[in-house]
Amino acid sequence: MRTALFVLLPVIASIALVQRRRVAALIGMGLLSFTLSATYALQNAPDVAMTEAAIGAALVTTIYVLAIRRTGRLIVVADEAPNLLARKGERLVGLEYEILEGFARELGLDLSIRFLPREAVEASLLVGEADLAAGGIVRSDDPRFRATAG
Repeated sequence: MRTALFVLLPVIASIALVQRRRVAALIGMGLLSFTLSATYALQNAPDVAMTEAAIGAALVTTIYVLAIRRTGRLIVVADEAPNLLARKGERLVGLEYEILEGFARELGLDLSIRFLPREAVEASLLVGEADLAAGGIVRSDDPRFRATAG
């Protein structure tokens, strides 16, 4: 059991460090703290295990969540779609814009929308450059309108 935990520690740390999405990285760091806590407990150091669980997993994770919410952004890549999401002078308009704005506000995040050609929207989403895609993008068997859930 100890050996398995020792092997898992660098694996979990590496996975947490390479995550592009903040929430996934946060979950990875919390999992790393719990794994460290279990490792300390198996090494007959219950005081250190409890400290790691309380501070590393609970307190630090909570602080990370608060920091992400305070400075976080909801990043959206989109293709302009009239009446759904479009630029009108200096402002954005449309049904999807109103939904995205309300969603970001509800999460306590700033909304950041970057317009791209339709072909680049899915690629940008898949490589983790954005949290959502918008602009009249629907699931379809037609390859011109292909989109995947991210």
